[in-house]
Amino acid sequence: MIVRNFLANLMDPAVMEKTRLVLTIKDELFDASGTIKKHNGWTEIYPYGIKGDKLLPVLVVGQIVDVKKISNIKDKTKPPGQLTEAELLTLMDKHGIGTKATAPTHIQTNKIRGYFQVKGKSVSILDTGYTLMDGLNNSVPIVVKPEVRARIETLIQEVEDGKKSKDIAIKEGVDLLLLMYFQLETHRDKLVEGIVGTIHDEREAADKKSIVGTCPDCGKALVLKKTDKGRFVGCSGYPACKHTFPLPKTGTLVLEKRKVCKKGGCGIEPVSKL
Repeated sequence: MIVRNFLANLMDPAVMEKTRLVLTIKDELFDASGTIKKHNGWTEIYPYGIKGDKLLPVLVVGQIVDVKKISNIKDKTKPPGQLTEAELLTLMDKHGIGTKATAPTHIQTNKIRGYFQVKGKSVSILDTGYTLMDGLNNSVPIVVKPEVRARIETLIQEVEDGKKSKDIAIKEGVDLLLLMYFQLETHRDKLVEGIVGTIHDEREAADKKSIVGTCPDCGKALVLKKTDKGRFVGCSGYPACKHTFPLPKTGTLVLEKRKVCKKGGCGIEPVSKL
C-alpha cells in the first residue's frame, strides 16, 4: 500500500464526471447525483476507497419524466460521525494548527491530559475536554479559536521564508499571547467556576481508591486528600463546595470499601486508622 501510494502521486489525475439532476414535482424540488469515471489516472494503481460509478439517465433541461413511485420515509436528522485521527490531522492542517511533524504530538498530548480518547479509529472527546473547551469558549473564546495559533505558525514560517524579520514576528506573536493572557486573567473566576468541579471529579474518579462517598451538600465525590498541613476527606467540588471531614495526622489509614457508615445515615465508607 505504501509503494502504491507513492507511485499514485506520480501518475496522472483521475477524472470524474459528476451529474446532478433537479426535478420538480408539484413545486417541490428533488435532486439526485451521479458520478462516472472518465479517466482512471492514479486510481488504476491505488483503487482503495474509490466508489464505483453511479449512473443517471441522460436528460435535457425542461424534459418531462414519469414519476413511478413516491415514498414518504419517517426519519430523524442524525448527528455527524465522529472524526477519525486522520480526519483530525486534516482539519488541523486546514486551519494551520501545528505542522505535519508536530500535529501528531499535539494529539498525543491531549490524550495524555485526558481531554479525549481514541476508540478504534474514532476520536471521542471526554467530559474534561468538553468542559474545558466549553468553559474557555464562554469566557475566553480567543483561546479556542484556531486563528491565533495559526497566525503564530504563519509568523514562524514567514521568518523562515525571509518575508518578515525575527524581531517583528516575535513582537506580533508576543502581543497576541499577551492579549490571550489578559483575557484569561480578566475572566479567570468565571472560567474556574465552570470547569473545576468536572476536572476534579474525573481526576478523582480515575483513582477510585481515594473516593469515600458522596458529598451530602453538593452530590460530588468525597475523596481522601493530603496536604502539607495533614490529611482530610474533602469534596471534589472545591472551591465551590468546602465540605470536609478531619482525619488523624499520623498512622496508616484504611478505607473500608465493603462497609458503610451507619451513623446519621450518611452512607460514607468508614476510614480506619491502623
